[in-house]
Amino acid sequence: MEAGTVGNLAPRGVGVFGGDRSAIYCVTGNLVRYVPRRSLEAKKDPRCGVLGWAGDQGGKAGPRTGAMRAGERSNIIQLRGGKTGRSTHGARVIDRNLRSAPEKISQELRSGLLLAPLLIPKVLPFAVHFAQQSAAFNAVDRGTIIARVLTAALADALNRQPLPLLGSTLAGAANSARSSWPGCTLGTGGAQATAARPLTSVRDPSRLERTTSQHPSPSISICLRRRSYLFLLIHNIPSSALCSSAIARILSTARSRISSLTAQLTSRTMSSQAVADIGLIGLAVMGQNLILNMNDKGFTVCAYNRTTSKVDDFLANEAKGTNVVGAKSIEEFVAKLKRPRKMILLVKAGPAVDAFIEQLVPHLEQGDIIIDGGNSHYPDSIRRAKELEAKGLLFVGSGVSGGEEGARHGPSLMPGGSDAAWPHIKEIFQKTAAQSDGEPCCDWVGQTGAGHYVKMVHNGIEYGDMQLICEAYDILKHGLGLKESEIGDIFTKWNTGVLDSFLIEITRDILKYNDEDGVPLLTKILDSAGQKGTGKWTAINALDLGQPVTLIGEAVFARCLSSLKGERTRASKILGGPQIKPFEGNKEQFIADLEQALYASKIVSYAQGFMLMREAAKEYDWKLNNPSIALMWRGGCIIRSVFLKDITAAFRKNPELENLLFDDFFNKAIHDAQEGWRRVVAQAILWGLPTPAFSTALAFFDGYRREQLPANLLQAQRDYFGAHTFRVLPQYASAKLPEGQDIHINWTGRGGNVSASTYSA
Repeated sequence: MEAGTVGNLAPRGVGVFGGDRSAIYCVTGNLVRYVPRRSLEAKKDPRCGVLGWAGDQGGKAGPRTGAMRAGERSNIIQLRGGKTGRSTHGARVIDRNLRSAPEKISQELRSGLLLAPLLIPKVLPFAVHFAQQSAAFNAVDRGTIIARVLTAALADALNRQPLPLLGSTLAGAANSARSSWPGCTLGTGGAQATAARPLTSVRDPSRLERTTSQHPSPSISICLRRRSYLFLLIHNIPSSALCSSAIARILSTARSRISSLTAQLTSRTMSSQAVADIGLIGLAVMGQNLILNMNDKGFTVCAYNRTTSKVDDFLANEAKGTNVVGAKSIEEFVAKLKRPRKMILLVKAGPAVDAFIEQLVPHLEQGDIIIDGGNSHYPDSIRRAKELEAKGLLFVGSGVSGGEEGARHGPSLMPGGSDAAWPHIKEIFQKTAAQSDGEPCCDWVGQTGAGHYVKMVHNGIEYGDMQLICEAYDILKHGLGLKESEIGDIFTKWNTGVLDSFLIEITRDILKYNDEDGVPLLTKILDSAGQKGTGKWTAINALDLGQPVTLIGEAVFARCLSSLKGERTRASKILGGPQIKPFEGNKEQFIADLEQALYASKIVSYAQGFMLMREAAKEYDWKLNNPSIALMWRGGCIIRSVFLKDITAAFRKNPELENLLFDDFFNKAIHDAQEGWRRVVAQAILWGLPTPAFSTALAFFDGYRREQLPANLLQAQRDYFGAHTFRVLPQYASAKLPEGQDIHINWTGRGGNVSASTYSA
């Protein structure tokens, strides 16, 4: 069928929607005619088969309506979402040049111009009806819905996959659209959208011809301008696409496509109005569960993911029936957030966080809040807080602990950063967090990187707790010769006393878990432990700040030693040691001693952790909230335990407590545990069982309680070989050895008098 006979099928119209310049393009023969809307107000014009419009209905015909007069030909289908804005110069220019030199326009382009009016009226009512029925859509949304639906229908006409559902603006989706549909050109018409610019700046038909020939295969080009109207140019359409059978097939497929699309275009996925209390980027397990948790607490959350298909999947499955809304671009994500905008990043720590911040910042306003909820290293959080505050934005680095279950039902949240952000996020965070004795396991920690620092120390203590439990298991199994089921019974009992905690509870479950053959699964697991690095960060920072956080350090080194499986296997055949003999003492008493040793060592571990945080507060000028830190660890997190209530009470009684061991409760607890603690460590040494965590905890306790340590000899050695100087005790001060001064002695009579403070050799 020739293109020139298409008009014999029936007159068809294509609407130009929105505002005071709405109009209809009609097909008569091989001509695409423009008819002003003012001549069609009564909807009776015989040249139009279908008439409909969306967007703001209140506009009236204005003086510019006649810019393209009846009878003029145009290849532009304009979809507008509002009644404001100027007529597009590019549309007038293209129309004028088409009118002046129609013979220069290719048959393929003309076929495309004729195909659009044949198809669009058939599918337009679906889009118009859907766009009008939801009051949640603003004018831009309604125009964009129609653009999406029509584009999908035309894609079917080209035997191409439709564009993926985009956001309320197309700018942020340009790259993804190009990659998923190479035949489509997307852009905003601005300086950064050069691919789309020719469509709005063509001044002669030959240039238009060159523009359309850049894509030899059938394609549709889209250009969005000022977020309020859209141009759609169809080109390189073969004449064969206009045969009656092809039209029938296309219409059938298009209607099916529209039904599918409109099912997805809801206020949850399309509205660009600010409807969300908070947004979250990153739809991995933690992100999805935290969103559902916040939704359960009555907050509307906007979800976004770099792979936008995950947003659709999440809304259609896990978040189905909730108030969660989705976004397909950063622009749409930001637009859906209530001011001040609050957005959580739950993405991989490191460059990914900086990349998302860089994408977000251009769309934010002063006072908006970016929250990093990943396992970021605290120096990065300090840097980000300073950089964003310099731009007028607020930053929060928040530790999130509790794993998948905690995120879903109540995690421990440790926020810190810009103090001004806390009043805006407090309600959301404290309602989302776990609750312990009616109190939220969340409070403001401190400034800049304090939140992630506290989470780092939390993870370090977690390393220590796990290592202590592993050593207790080793003693019970290889020292006392107990089976896993028997050890599980012991942990069950321990979980009803002072050791009641999440880690003791799950250890009990692990010990009692048998494989299909009835053998405890634990005995089949390779004894080589992994680590993600947060324990190492804690140990390194302790060294940097000169704090004796020995238990966490030993826990990290124990994992390192476990990873040397091959070497240990060879060493077991070469290196000798004591043979473990059957225990001849009172097993029940020894098990009670082990419980006390574990309890006392845990106290030391937490004491060291709070020592480290105290020193960090001085170093980084933070005002850490110690009572709240202990409180937020009481529930929702991996180290949650009953005895954290006692730590909370100790710091509430004395917020300036110098050391946890100075509190009356813990002083008595560790005093009562001493004898059993020492018996356990001594017996493990006699057995040849490694207990680095138990041993270092006891060694720290003994060193910390000693007024005099042998460091006097160490300092004398340093002065002897390196002139590093020393100081004298006050009672031995003299003219030769003045108090409070760095002194160097010529120990051999052959050295000089220059100290390391002025000379380094």
